[in-house]
Amino acid sequence: MDQDLQVRHLGSFGLGIYGAAYSESLDRLLLGSRAGTLFVLNPGGTVHAAWPTPANRLWNLRPDKPDDRFVWASSYNGTLYKLDALTGEIVFSRNFGPGATTLISWLSSGLLAVGSLKKKVFLLDSSGGLTQTSSTLGGVCFVADLPHLEAFYVTDHDGRIWICSYKGQVLDRFELDVERNNPIWIAQWLDSNRIVFAWANGTIRVLSF
Repeated sequence: MDQDLQVRHLGSFGLGIYGAAYSESLDRLLLGSRAGTLFVLNPGGTVHAAWPTPANRLWNLRPDKPDDRFVWASSYNGTLYKLDALTGEIVFSRNFGPGATTLISWLSSGLLAVGSLKKKVFLLDSSGGLTQTSSTLGGVCFVADLPHLEAFYVTDHDGRIWICSYKGQVLDRFELDVERNNPIWIAQWLDSNRIVFAWANGTIRVLSF
């Protein structure tokens, strides 16, 4: 065990934290809570601000491009928010109807990919305008870029992996350990060609693209 490891308790935030992001320009850690509050923490780990929102859980956070003073936030009530971390103002919101919006990811194409339990990925421009909607997938858990294929991959709530073009068309699908309610919640690049996927039941696999 690393004897230099230091663990510091920062506090309890709004019945649980569902999303986190870092604003480099503000030098602030942003936390989205189950209660729908956006917490802004200073470098010392104390709360700088706590901005309430009407969201039922701020589920996932993604800093804006090019100004990371603003953060995009998905929610359990199906609304996507763009929040000003300095003031707490909701500068943009878009409701996609019943079914939570889940993970948010920037693609190399410049589009913002927003996953949904409605079994779709919504592709938005930088101002929040809807440009494309993907083909029907599974309930989306994770979305990330595959720039060398001009595509993105999606994991769903039943353990499948989908490859979609930047226009939202399904290019391929992998059905590994498909099991109802066994979502792939974690996916991480190991290098430029390999991604590790982790299923809720503890299965871990590495895929090469």
